[in-house]
Amino acid sequence: MMIPIQLEKIEALLEPVAVSQGYEWVACEWGSEAGARVLRVFIDKAGGLEVKDCEEFSRLIDPLLEVEALISERYQLEVSSPGLNRPLKKWGDFEKFVGEKVSVKTKRPLNGRSHYKGLLKLAQNQQIQLEIDGQLYAIPFLEIMKANLEVDWDKILKNKKK
Repeated sequence: MMIPIQLEKIEALLEPVAVSQGYEWVACEWGSEAGARVLRVFIDKAGGLEVKDCEEFSRLIDPLLEVEALISERYQLEVSSPGLNRPLKKWGDFEKFVGEKVSVKTKRPLNGRSHYKGLLKLAQNQQIQLEIDGQLYAIPFLEIMKANLEVDWDKILKNKKK
């Protein structure tokens, strides 16, 4: 019998290891790819992550995951950078990325909608404020089901021209 995995326990195990190695813990996710189960671990660091960082962190946590036996089935471990569409999971992520474009999905409809894409204007008192087409939307942090950065190509191309 397959035991469902508990991402919270895996994160609680791996986050302190990432921090102790000088990395920022971003998130982990469990999924399938080409019929195989995959545990994806996202870390980051000041100045950017390199392939060797991912390889080293993978070698460090692989035996730890094995010993703790939090996953009862065969899986592939992937360690990578969070990428341009970085997931926003913790409250600190929202505080860090004020001024950036984000996409947010809420647990239930708020203000008549559950999908938002706009500029993160504010993150305080456990509530975020998004500006969408000149209108502000307040979303309580506890109502956010999923959120990530959106690539702002206009901003990237503008900075490249400088």
